[in-house]
Amino acid sequence: MKKLLTVLGFVSSLALTSIANAESDIPGEFSSPSMSDFNSGVKVAIASDYGLSVNVQFGNSIEFIVGADGAGVDLAFWHYNLLPQSKFFSKRPLKFYAAGGLGYAWNDGNSIKEGTVIRVPAGADWKFAPKWSVYASLAPTINFVKEQTNRDSSTDFEVMSNLGIRYHF
Repeated sequence: MKKLLTVLGFVSSLALTSIANAESDIPGEFSSPSMSDFNSGVKVAIASDYGLSVNVQFGNSIEFIVGADGAGVDLAFWHYNLLPQSKFFSKRPLKFYAAGGLGYAWNDGNSIKEGTVIRVPAGADWKFAPKWSVYASLAPTINFVKEQTNRDSSTDFEVMSNLGIRYHF
């Protein structure tokens, strides 16, 4: 079941990327990160991806994560801003995103074991108030489990979930 969920996650991430590159009738704006995104502010979050973690995001592009169970970095490669001209979403933007990431887990967490982690997070970020947003994501993950004395090294396919609240400086 876990392998099926992981495969479905990878396929959905690829589909989102394909949609972003094609013309669409969905009312919204697709974008890819640019160099100007790195200068658009810093955001700090408390989240749950590598256990309880602190995430620092620069612009809308790169995010550094340090948590109780591991650390990592994600680079966003796709953004979709839903209905940016509507009355509600122009004041409280809802954005969807896809990213690629690399990390290392040093404690066996809920589903991730100690070792190197490659992941493809896809999620939503909603700015519900000035300077505040909440976000959630699912990340199909390849976990290269470190060899330990009581088990052999292996490669696991997992799905990491994340829920967080972010403050925009």
